[in-house]
Amino acid sequence: MHSAMKILSVNTLYDFTVVQTDTATPCAGEDDVFQIEFRYRNFQSRSQSSRSIRIPRNQTSSMVMIDTLQEFEVPETTRSDMAAHFDFFVDRLSRRGCNRRGSICVKVNLDAKEFSPETAEAIQRRIESGRRENERGVRRVAAAAAVAELEAVPPLEAVVEGLERKRVAEVEDEGECSICLEKLGVGTVLIVLPCLHVYHTECIIRWLERTHFCPFCRFKLPC
Repeated sequence: MHSAMKILSVNTLYDFTVVQTDTATPCAGEDDVFQIEFRYRNFQSRSQSSRSIRIPRNQTSSMVMIDTLQEFEVPETTRSDMAAHFDFFVDRLSRRGCNRRGSICVKVNLDAKEFSPETAEAIQRRIESGRRENERGVRRVAAAAAVAELEAVPPLEAVVEGLERKRVAEVEDEGECSICLEKLGVGTVLIVLPCLHVYHTECIIRWLERTHFCPFCRFKLPC
């Protein structure tokens, strides 16, 4: 299992990847923990650092990751999004390995690359272009959020209710959910975000409970 996200903060592009390194057997050790090997690389200063972190599998992991990212001066909003991404990954990993005893090994890589303002602006434009592809969908979601506020319905539930659904009709249309990295599956009902990215219904609802951004293009939903 692996997952990745890219975030541009000012002129720095952060490439954050999380990989399960033991697919067959647990790491050495009897404790039920996540054994995290964290590596940070800054290409501008040509510096590199690493940390070994142990997190009990029954403990929320996001705050531990936030503290680790803060050591390397990752901006607050950026590290919060990364921590949410990491927490979702290990939560799914924990549920998959609920009957396994011992440590589960996870490797986390964070690369920081600084660009000129012009290049950073071009990267940001590419990111934002995905957010403007479907204005009709944005209006529909905004309207659903407004109705939710008037009717005192929890905003997330209202927004999810207003999102488009589609069914995978043919094998040729069967792609991969970028959250769980599994096949979408013929006949599966998917949720389509306003930016047109599609995910398993359960995956994207669990994701939106932690953060309100599309995990692929960073489009922000009004919830």
